[in-house]
Amino acid sequence: MSLKRIVPAVTALLLTLGACTPEGVCYHRFLRMDPNGWTRTDTLVFADTLWFSAEAVPARLLLETIIRHDGRYPYENLHLKAFITAGTQPAPGDSLHDGPASLRTAQLFSLTLVDAGHRWNGEGWGSLFTKCSVPHTLSLSQALFAPGTRSYYHQPDTSRLNLPLTVRLVSAMADDRLPGIESVGLRIKAE
Repeated sequence: MSLKRIVPAVTALLLTLGACTPEGVCYHRFLRMDPNGWTRTDTLVFADTLWFSAEAVPARLLLETIIRHDGRYPYENLHLKAFITAGTQPAPGDSLHDGPASLRTAQLFSLTLVDAGHRWNGEGWGSLFTKCSVPHTLSLSQALFAPGTRSYYHQPDTSRLNLPLTVRLVSAMADDRLPGIESVGLRIKAE
């Protein structure tokens, strides 16, 4: 393949990174867990900046957690606490509620992993199963979005807006260690 074909393809790929898919998915990532299990002190951090066209700024985001587990997981359900921060981060030393454009909230995600017949729910292959949570809605205000910049000139770009977003997940289960969880994912859709 010639360089004339590679450069435009790479440029197009880079321009689409950070944009939402036609289905509205803006973010989708998995984090692998320790093979010995997920401890109560482990915090999974999903942090990124989401980019949107100024004409298509979403009013809300739908957040879904996705669990990949095997048969060693000992319970029928899984409860996760999500601590969500969106918008401009407060300066160090400021209280959690300071800052003109930030949103902080906590959500509880509950996943039922076993059906009425005591079989694993979700999609599976072999001994590995994947289950998505019910989506949680995060309502947004226009003040949370910041204008983009043209990286070469560092000038404001009002055609694109960004939203810094951090989601921290912790186990809300009583056990100190949960075996059988292979990875935990987060999928965010714009509406």
